[in-house]
Amino acid sequence: MYLSEISALKLKELGFKRTFYIGEKAPFDFYKYNNEEWIIGGRILPQGDLLAPSSVYNEGTWLPSLSDLMYWLSDNGFTFTLECKELGHGYVIHVHEAH
Repeated sequence: MYLSEISALKLKELGFKRTFYIGEKAPFDFYKYNNEEWIIGGRILPQGDLLAPSSVYNEGTWLPSLSDLMYWLSDNGFTFTLECKELGHGYVIHVHEAH
C-alpha cells in the first residue's frame, strides 16, 4: 500500500523524508510518472537491480508506502491510529501531535 500523489507531495512540503534507504532507490518503491503508477521492481539482495526505466524514479514522484509513513511518524515521536475506511477502499491515518 502506498500514499496518493497529493498526500506524498503534501508530506514532502512538511519535511517528510525516507527513514530507510536514505538517498537511494529501492526495488519496492512506488512512483507516479506520466500519470501512471509504477513499482520499481527488481532484485533486492544481495545488491538491488532496478527494472523500471530510470526516468520513472529520476523524474517521477516518490509515493511513500504506508510503512514508510508509519516508521517516520514513530521516529519523530508522533502517535497515530490506522482506520480501515471501507474494506478494499483504503485507510485513514489519524496523527496526533508529538509529546
